[in-house]
Amino acid sequence: MSPNQTSRRRTVALVVPLLALAFLAGCGTQKAGSAAIAGDDRLSQSDVTDQVDEMVALYDDNPDAQRLTDEQLTQAAISWWLNDQVLTEYASTNDIEVTDAQIDQVLGPDDQREQISLSAGVAPSQLEAAARAVVVYQTAAQALSDGGIGQQQVAAELNTQLGEVADSIGVRVNPRFGGGWTPGLEQQLQPRNPDRLSSPAGGEAPPSPEPTFAP
Repeated sequence: MSPNQTSRRRTVALVVPLLALAFLAGCGTQKAGSAAIAGDDRLSQSDVTDQVDEMVALYDDNPDAQRLTDEQLTQAAISWWLNDQVLTEYASTNDIEVTDAQIDQVLGPDDQREQISLSAGVAPSQLEAAARAVVVYQTAAQALSDGGIGQQQVAAELNTQLGEVADSIGVRVNPRFGGGWTPGLEQQLQPRNPDRLSSPAGGEAPPSPEPTFAP
């Protein structure tokens, strides 16, 4: 190996730890151990692990279900939490109220909710929060449409507004968990290193979880 190749390898090996240190330094010691931050709220690494463990247990109880990798489940947990934080703030500033009836309409009967978790990659304990985000997003999109914005432009306009909210509350993701997250329910956190995603034997890795629920 040439000296230049060795130097490049050392540089790459240092980049992610340095980014993670910068993330923590910028957030203060009270945020150590965070996977993501939104304002004064944080999603801890242990919270993410707990959610992944929930899903692993659910897959074990449903061996025929298509199984997402732990990396994909981690990305889903962080992405849904961020969407919930941003959409909750958006709802507060735009006088959008979410009722239990609306959440129930998104999730459907209790006996169908386990299937939603399996297909969307959302831990059962987080389903109501995710459904609340869906309701706010749908309500906001409908308001923009009623206000005269063309159907094709609604998603782009809403995601722009949500991006402004994310910036205002200081959304940040620990680089060790990925990057490229932007607001909007069709968005998911991109893996930091896609090549490390594990694949099932004899096939490709399952697709990333769909970020919306069917009402």
